[in-house]
Amino acid sequence: MTFRTEKKVRINSSKIYDLTKWIEENNGFQLYPKRVINSIYFDTSNYSMYSDSMEGVLPRKKIRLRQYNDNKVYSLEFKFTNSYHREKKVLNNFHYTHTELLKTIKKFNIK
Repeated sequence: MTFRTEKKVRINSSKIYDLTKWIEENNGFQLYPKRVINSIYFDTSNYSMYSDSMEGVLPRKKIRLRQYNDNKVYSLEFKFTNSYHREKKVLNNFHYTHTELLKTIKKFNIK
């Protein structure tokens, strides 16, 4: 299994556009193609996933459904964070229905 490492730095929000342009110009590629991203986050009835994330509780999880450019095909994403690493499972070309979503969440042993 490959783990991703991240280095986070503070940047003034007014400089984000300049940074993005600099990266594109110096590496010869766009970070992402221009697109519209729609995301739906799923949670429990008492918003425990949101609360855990805001409070930094470990372990925690997130479930998100993403749609790009109003396409009818979705990506279903599961993010798991514990004290020693983060893991992200992405199911591309997920054909969303309520039944299929519940069935897939059960496969990941999420209640």
